[in-house]
Amino acid sequence: MGKTAIGEFIAALRKAQGLTQQQVADRLGVSNKTVSSWETGASCPDIAMLPAIAELYGVTCDEILRGEHISADETAQVKEAEREKAIDFRLARRKNDLFLCTMGGYALAILGAILTFAISLGAARPRLGFGIGAVPMIAAAFAICMICHNALFWCSQEELGAEALQDFRRAIFRARGRVCITNATAFGLIFLHLIYWGGSLSDLFFHSIFTGSIIGASVFLLSLTIYLFLKAYSPLFPQAMRRTLRFRLWTALCTIGVALVGWAALFFVCISAQANFPVFGLPIETFLIAIPLIVLAAMCAVFAGLQIGYHFYRNKHE
Repeated sequence: MGKTAIGEFIAALRKAQGLTQQQVADRLGVSNKTVSSWETGASCPDIAMLPAIAELYGVTCDEILRGEHISADETAQVKEAEREKAIDFRLARRKNDLFLCTMGGYALAILGAILTFAISLGAARPRLGFGIGAVPMIAAAFAICMICHNALFWCSQEELGAEALQDFRRAIFRARGRVCITNATAFGLIFLHLIYWGGSLSDLFFHSIFTGSIIGASVFLLSLTIYLFLKAYSPLFPQAMRRTLRFRLWTALCTIGVALVGWAALFFVCISAQANFPVFGLPIETFLIAIPLIVLAAMCAVFAGLQIGYHFYRNKHE
């Protein structure tokens, strides 16, 4: 707003209260010429003077700067806009905090796995390595659950819109699920170190990478199945999304079955290798190489087949 409009508004306010320029100057602690320059538009009041002027005339600083009275409806709209802006800012900050906590959960899973392998292979203490490595994984799962619980309590106290509230709750659901799945997978990867039955470091390294990967993959699929089950039947997500999630749930269930069979078979092979006798009359090396490859190929085939079938089904019925 221009200086002239502000000056005219201040002059009108002074006259409405029956005050002279000198009286206004005395109350504000400025000179008569200063008040006159404001009212003629020669200068504008200093920003530090606005609260005192607003209090003297019974208006707001915004009204002085605009050079006119603001209606009650417009004031309410401005306050509502400011309130929504403040809520959006707090919501964005919460989402950013949730993202950082999720990244921290991933980092703890990686840290736990690194500690386990470093201690197991570096110091030949697999059980100690498992114990130390499991601590950050368990801590990450516990921490993300507590953080998400606190976030849910916060959003229940805020006056969020229905869509914003649902969106934030979905973000909480995803963050908690993803961190728990990641750390459960890492826990499965290092689980073999707890039950390792002895042998050379080369055997430990082989089984840590090879067998541990199969166990980790199985735990991942099992955790993913539980996550998809909860997500597919959660009222937080739209109906169309839940139908798609139920299909993915069946995909995961089929895949986890194949993975668990492969895990059991590989575990049997590993134990047989330590006992140093053939499996089904064939050399143990054949099974050590063939079984994981067959399991992996079967998992990929089941998953790809169901995905292709689902897309054909959608194209046919849309």
